[in-house]
Amino acid sequence: MEGSVLGLPSTFTGEPYRLKAVALTDVDLIQVEPKTFLQLMSTRVECCRHAMLLLSREITFILNAFRTTSPGTETGPMDGIYPTLP
Repeated sequence: MEGSVLGLPSTFTGEPYRLKAVALTDVDLIQVEPKTFLQLMSTRVECCRHAMLLLSREITFILNAFRTTSPGTETGPMDGIYPTLP
């Protein structure tokens, strides 16, 4: 995915990144140390806003993946906890 940021949640939380990624095509990869990234987030509001947008999309994707519906119903295990996501 163009513009993906691997390990973004871990950079904010300080927790280890537990997932792996495999590129299926050639990629341009830039590694930014967490301290440098967090400094950028605190000084460049537009970059921080974009990072929050990426995190929001990731959360939406995860919640939708866990959202299961039973045949003939529109309810799932996440209903009532979070609003319906697009």
